[in-house]
Amino acid sequence: MKKLLFTLWAVIMGLSAHAAELMAPPYQFIANKGQWPTQVRFAADVPGGRLFLEPTGFSYNLQAQDAGHHADDPNTPQLIRGHSFRTRLLGAQSVSPAVGELLLPTYHNYFIGNQPSEWATQVPLFEAVRYRQLYPGVDMVWHTAARQLKYDYELTPGTDPSLIRLQYEGLDGLEVVNGALQLHTSLGVITEQAPVAWQTDASGRRHPVECHYVLTGQEVRFAVRQRNPRWALTIDPALIFSTYSSASGGLSANVAAADAQGQVYTAGYTITPPFPVTVGAYQTQDQGADIGLMKLNPTGTALLFATYLGGSGQEYPLDMAFGSNQEPILLNISSALNYPLLPSGGYDRTKGGNQDYVITRLNTTGTQLRGSTYLGGAGTEGGSLSSNASSITVAPNGDVLVGGITGSSDFPTRNGVQNTRPSSTSIEGVVARLDGGLNTLIWSTYLGGSGEDQINDIVLAANGSLYVCGSTNSPNFPLGAAGLNRVTFGNTDGFVLNLSGTGNSIVSGTYLGTTQADIARFVDIDASGRILVAGATLGGYPTTAGVFQSLTATGRVFIHCLNPALTQTAFATQIGLNNATTFLDSNYITGFGIDACGRLLFSAYTTLQQAPLSTDALQRNPRSLYLCALSGDARTLVYGSYFGGPQGGGSNFSQTHLHFAASNQITRTGDLYHVECTTSNQFPTTPGVYAPARIGTSNNAGGIFKFSFSGGLAPLRASIAPVLPGCAPHLIQFTNTSMGGSHYRWNFGDGSPIDTSFSPLHSFATAGRYRVRLEVRPPAQCSNNSDTTSVLVVATTALPPVVHIDSVKCGQPLELDARGTGTYLWNTGQTTRTITVSEPGSYSVATATPGQCIAEQRFEIKPLTFRRPPNIITPNHDDKNDYFKLLGPLQGAELRVFNRWGKEVFHSRQYDNTWQADSQPAGIYYYLATRPECGITYKGWLEITR
Repeated sequence: MKKLLFTLWAVIMGLSAHAAELMAPPYQFIANKGQWPTQVRFAADVPGGRLFLEPTGFSYNLQAQDAGHHADDPNTPQLIRGHSFRTRLLGAQSVSPAVGELLLPTYHNYFIGNQPSEWATQVPLFEAVRYRQLYPGVDMVWHTAARQLKYDYELTPGTDPSLIRLQYEGLDGLEVVNGALQLHTSLGVITEQAPVAWQTDASGRRHPVECHYVLTGQEVRFAVRQRNPRWALTIDPALIFSTYSSASGGLSANVAAADAQGQVYTAGYTITPPFPVTVGAYQTQDQGADIGLMKLNPTGTALLFATYLGGSGQEYPLDMAFGSNQEPILLNISSALNYPLLPSGGYDRTKGGNQDYVITRLNTTGTQLRGSTYLGGAGTEGGSLSSNASSITVAPNGDVLVGGITGSSDFPTRNGVQNTRPSSTSIEGVVARLDGGLNTLIWSTYLGGSGEDQINDIVLAANGSLYVCGSTNSPNFPLGAAGLNRVTFGNTDGFVLNLSGTGNSIVSGTYLGTTQADIARFVDIDASGRILVAGATLGGYPTTAGVFQSLTATGRVFIHCLNPALTQTAFATQIGLNNATTFLDSNYITGFGIDACGRLLFSAYTTLQQAPLSTDALQRNPRSLYLCALSGDARTLVYGSYFGGPQGGGSNFSQTHLHFAASNQITRTGDLYHVECTTSNQFPTTPGVYAPARIGTSNNAGGIFKFSFSGGLAPLRASIAPVLPGCAPHLIQFTNTSMGGSHYRWNFGDGSPIDTSFSPLHSFATAGRYRVRLEVRPPAQCSNNSDTTSVLVVATTALPPVVHIDSVKCGQPLELDARGTGTYLWNTGQTTRTITVSEPGSYSVATATPGQCIAEQRFEIKPLTFRRPPNIITPNHDDKNDYFKLLGPLQGAELRVFNRWGKEVFHSRQYDNTWQADSQPAGIYYYLATRPECGITYKGWLEITR
């Protein structure tokens, strides 16, 4: 059931991003788009600090390894030991363009400070940088070769290498030892290996030539012997940082999560050395740290982007959630007055105290702030940066919910169950709800008693209420009207509360724990609505009969399942993983969740040598992490394995360590996304990942991995595509859009047998309304779980055809109108609502109207019949019957009139009914009226009476 999908060794902050290939160059060059001073053209992260490339030289700013570890306990400002030095290229052309080469597919974004003009987005990264014509006939190229940082000088034929002169400023010493150039700093030695040089002939073949450094004071030149002036020359030094005992900036990996598409985000705290204004050894107060957010593809083989957030203080990421459009929303803490905010909007635009929560929403490409706000009072929010957890989640309507701690008496509250601080001397739990744009505080409340209280996790129930868990040592912690344990156990206890969705009432609550220290770290809800709380205990946690448990250590993970009212225990268990007497020594449980099969999954930090393992454990030798899957009733160990780097001691910053504040994600698909901090090279990376190894040997780095407990099991969801009404018999091809299932039961609601096919074809014979139900079950290992859905089918009686009878006048158009709405098909092939006809005949149209059957209309069009013209006229000018008139379709016909002897007495090609028989005697006359275009010929007689 296990499947390791990927691991990757990613230096989250302060080091250059790695490309996707296994042996990708570790040194990458970041262009300057305004995020650094203007004299910087490119920068690259190196072991111990950062390299800055300038028009006529380059600078290093390096910091001691202590700074890197300081990232895990940054509340107390510390002195940072650093050393910066500069290399000037004497005589170089300052107008020489430095251009990036071999563009990488990733990019960086920088939101540092609250001035948008100083932000930079989609900053490109390159594998190499070339200075063109740095000296006449000389290019300088920075690049990586054999995983070493190099800079080459490429000289055209005949160019004198003595043009190249390097002057070092700010070093403690500079000497040539065994042909190598040693750069002495207050932090250690950097070695530039003896230069390798070669010439390239016209055919492209390389010919090595002798080359060595010439040191005069602080100036270095290159001496090349026996070169051919007709061939190009390359001089190739290499930088070696292996003897340099420092870390590249400070790094604290703290957040791992994946969006709905499986794209992986990780966030950490970083200290990156700034561009050095002066050179030499220095000591400085902690200059603050920024948040680095990285996004990787689902397989971990490519870095999509890295975004940096921060101000002039220090920031730390605590948790992450995703909006409905999969935009990442980060919960952080910051001590900066100028944390990046949008030019307008945001609930609170001013930092309130020592340290505030800051909530920031980014777009999915990391290039835009979509919302950002402070949240806090005059005290300290979020506690100690890596020691206190906080939680963020997103409601179905897009609202953002935050849970954590505050030391402020004026934390902003509104419409809450506790609007005033319950204790004036302790830290309190807080829960707040903001709109999705982070512009409005909808409600906010303290949650606490007379002692210290903390909210660690939040989950939303289907009815809109919240369940929150955390820790408290308050004997009077508010628990609402009902709950399993109403009295504290006497030490720090865990708790879980059911809070109304409006934040103004506690529905129920209970203490959880022992007489020793206990913490409730995670809360989740299973498919039946039961509440699962996971945490850590130093005591003997009360368990229920029949569960799997392990009591081989004093520090244990507990899992407690309660009914939704929090008044009854369904089951409880504990598993020992640490022999510790205080929570300061390690971070016990690091992740918890329920997969689509209902199994209980967790990860935990361990120092135990005998953790319970399954036969299919991925790693049986003790490591820093323990991964576990229990059956949904906690009676069976389904999976247990070690994983991660070497076991360490937590707070002493050994090779591997974690933080209680770390936020790791376990999804319903059974996938664990997890971070770990380490200086070890023994983290188990997999082939092809974005960053398979650290740079250097001593730098602090962050590892992130994805581990699938369920082999990629999809969450169970029953779903049917919408069905249109139709005429009975109504034949429907159902479309099954369910996820995670392998067994299906269709009940059509018409008395027909159950159908177990995936997307059945079914006919509803008679008119009616039918509720079709689909039950979906997962594979066999999840047979106790199911999901159902339904869809309404409407079959209606066919409508009788409607017949229209009309006549068409000869030669004149007639419009036929089907009326109504929908789609139309005439027997003429036309598909418009109306058509125009001019010929008699039968016309029909089928109208398909949404929600109705197809209706047919028929139009019977007949020739317009004409009346026989009157055959007596009395043209005596009394305006009564004076004219001979043709009627109906004979109007406008050609008319010929003849006397009784056959002589034509009148002719009109288009008769207009105005003949009065002037000058003709009374008598009988004969006429011929023709309409050739209508095929009409009519003969008649006419009597004229005077």
